[in-house]
Amino acid sequence: MQESLQQQAEQVTSLLEEADQHKLPPSLIHQATQLQSELDSVLGDVRSHCTELKSCIDLQQHYEWLVHSLKQLLSLGSERISQQPEMELHSRAQLQQQFYSHTKFFHFLGLHLHILQYLTERMAFNAPMRWEGVMAALQDEVARLQHQGLEKGIRMHHTLQMWTQWEEDSIWSESVLGSIETSFPKMKEGGDYEKQVSQNLSIYKDLQHVLEKNKVRFSQMLESGYRLKETGCMGVDQSTLKLQARWESVQKRLEHEQTSWDRKKKLRARFLQESAVLTNWMAKATQLVWKWSRLMSQLFRWMCNRDVTTTARLWI
Repeated sequence: MQESLQQQAEQVTSLLEEADQHKLPPSLIHQATQLQSELDSVLGDVRSHCTELKSCIDLQQHYEWLVHSLKQLLSLGSERISQQPEMELHSRAQLQQQFYSHTKFFHFLGLHLHILQYLTERMAFNAPMRWEGVMAALQDEVARLQHQGLEKGIRMHHTLQMWTQWEEDSIWSESVLGSIETSFPKMKEGGDYEKQVSQNLSIYKDLQHVLEKNKVRFSQMLESGYRLKETGCMGVDQSTLKLQARWESVQKRLEHEQTSWDRKKKLRARFLQESAVLTNWMAKATQLVWKWSRLMSQLFRWMCNRDVTTTARLWI
């Protein structure tokens, strides 16, 4: 239709040009001019309607493409929900990246739906009725998927917070254990043995107190490590096991050293006590020996004097 009108308009223009050349009557030229004006107006309306129609067709095609894209996004979203994104993570940065990707995807999904809803409102008088049912189903599916995505995002965020806290607690645990290990006392040569033993026992008790005071936080760190491992955060596994073994080693060493030095202290006290008793007994025994020796000397002299007197009497 547009081409036909275009041809007619061109023919009228050609006639007007010929009219000028052949000097046709003014009435005929006026009629031709009116006809050209009417044709130009109709042709303008036709072009405008063609542009609107083409725009509507483009919009319809774009709408269909967006619907198809949203369906693909829903399919990808379902796969994301069914996957285990936390599995075999070896660093918190990996989990952070997955959480960011997860959040970005569902934000884009919601944005895509909003664009479709906007186009649906624009096409309210032109869109086929079949799209109403399609959009209703898509909206329900997006709402369901976003709810699942939110729940999974919350779990990932909680895991991320737990991992961050675990890293802080593991650094703190290493600091506490290192401080205790470097504080183990040593015996000094040439010093007061009794004083050193007492000082060492006091230090071990203080270190044991430090260990006990921090036991709750350390236990929480271990529990977090095991929970993270269960969710697939393998980056904490070896470190958690090493810290547990190190803590147990320090605790056993403290208990062993305390028991050992306490036993040494008791043995030392017993030795000193029994040495004092032995010294006292030996002093008394020495006195008795001295007295016995003195008595024996006196008896010997007495017997000797008696023998001399008896012999003298016999001679007389």
